[in-house]
Amino acid sequence: MKTCIETSPSSYKTQSLPRRHLIDTLGRLQFGRIEGLSIINTEPQFDPPPVVIQTLKLPAQSDTHTPCAADFTLKVQFLELFRFFDLRQNVLITRLEFKSGLPVLVEAATDAAAEAAVRTE
Repeated sequence: MKTCIETSPSSYKTQSLPRRHLIDTLGRLQFGRIEGLSIINTEPQFDPPPVVIQTLKLPAQSDTHTPCAADFTLKVQFLELFRFFDLRQNVLITRLEFKSGLPVLVEAATDAAAEAAVRTE
């Protein structure tokens, strides 16, 4: 049985709306990748929308991970991803791969390439 944990600095509720949107997208799709996600001032940008590609595992598994409705403690994978956003602040994520709703791989443009991409938006 899954239990909700009180709000902490690493909880869902304490995240910004763009970060919650990213968490929700990964949780809803479970498997896939996001391409072309700009991070500006540490926050993921969805305008223009990045390319979101869902991967379907065959045979389909029904053991989706649904978090508590109101709040939950973020897994270490999200904490590490957001720490990367905080460190880089402005970066173009060329590929963010996720499995079971959790980020597992990040490919980011080099600083020069990311700065050019962010300036054109």
